[in-house]
Amino acid sequence: MEGIVLGGSGLIGKELIRQLLKDPAFLIVRALVRAPLDIEHPKFLSQTTNFSDEEDFREKVGTGTVVFCCIGTTMKNVQGDKVAYKQIDYDIAINAARYASEQNIKHFAIVSAVGANANSRNFYLRLKGKIEEDLKVIPFNSVHIFHPSLLLGDRKNESRPAEAWMQKIFKAIAILLPAKYKPVYARDVAAAMIAAVKKNKTGIRVYEYKQMMRLIR
Repeated sequence: MEGIVLGGSGLIGKELIRQLLKDPAFLIVRALVRAPLDIEHPKFLSQTTNFSDEEDFREKVGTGTVVFCCIGTTMKNVQGDKVAYKQIDYDIAINAARYASEQNIKHFAIVSAVGANANSRNFYLRLKGKIEEDLKVIPFNSVHIFHPSLLLGDRKNESRPAEAWMQKIFKAIAILLPAKYKPVYARDVAAAMIAAVKKNKTGIRVYEYKQMMRLIR
């Protein structure tokens, strides 16, 4: 199999690449990135991509087996600009799906969010819900949508003090939370994404905490 990763510099994306490179089922792992990733591996290719250039983006998606989409930003990174936020979270994901489908790539797996709803009053959840709605009408053999709650893991070069504080709080009260709101390690989300695709089941599937944990047991 050939895996194409979007968002390879993020918390889940880094872990996804690490696991894909160890998985013998994947012979080629390509990451579409704005800046090259410093990863040396015989089956890894880092492809610098202009996501605003349709021709370049389409060419870089190319052919393969599955697209893993872990694209995401924060309001801090876009300085509160909702248009810029949408261009990253929505446009890149949906354009990647369109180009992949055109090239007959069979599977698409994406990290969304628990509570995603196109009718939500919350901008973030509404945008994630809109992505899901529009993704579902693009023809693939399978679409896998993951709904993690708070992500656990070390972001290292990215400072998110509020998130670090929330991680401590959520870890402490995790046992009291409904299953779908339990914090989840990025490595477990990545493992669940890979496991879901390797099952080769067709259709549109949504995974919350319990479903992700079942996949990786």
